[in-house]
Amino acid sequence: MAKNKNNKTESKSLINSLFDSKAKIITASIIAAAIILVIIFLIIRESSYGKLIIANNTDIDIEYVKTSFVNEEGIVDNGLQTGKIAAGNKLKSALEPVDLEYTESNLEVAFKLAGQDEMFTDVGYFNQRFYGNIKISFNKTDDPDIITIKIKAGNGLFQSSSVYCNEEYEIDLKEGIILD
Repeated sequence: MAKNKNNKTESKSLINSLFDSKAKIITASIIAAAIILVIIFLIIRESSYGKLIIANNTDIDIEYVKTSFVNEEGIVDNGLQTGKIAAGNKLKSALEPVDLEYTESNLEVAFKLAGQDEMFTDVGYFNQRFYGNIKISFNKTDDPDIITIKIKAGNGLFQSSSVYCNEEYEIDLKEGIILD
């Protein structure tokens, strides 16, 4: 009888160890699937670069936005100019890669709001090939005479010290100037 009891105990421990093995396999499978999904997401995200995205989250039409890379010697690329962007609308445009290697360039953003003169600002630091996204958003504030412009650019998910652009400014509509 004691021998039979030992066999039952051994079979229970064998079942427990088998169950633990299945649980380990299932857990490992779930972790592997999650890692694969993250890798696929990163690949898709990285391949979606090369866009200019302008969001007009204000009540004012934007007549145009011009972007170009500039350095001490002048304009480095051909630049890009948009047409009118109505209040509350968004524009997406493709960007071609720009070789900015060792140029120590800035991004110049010029724009004209309806009823205002053209304004511009130089932002960021670009010192390597740029193939990423540029996001420009115009946003309302609590003050009806002030809006903000946020300009962000990057080559991918992981930022580099050779490409940095993440700046925000206020625009005084009454004075028609960009505030620092």
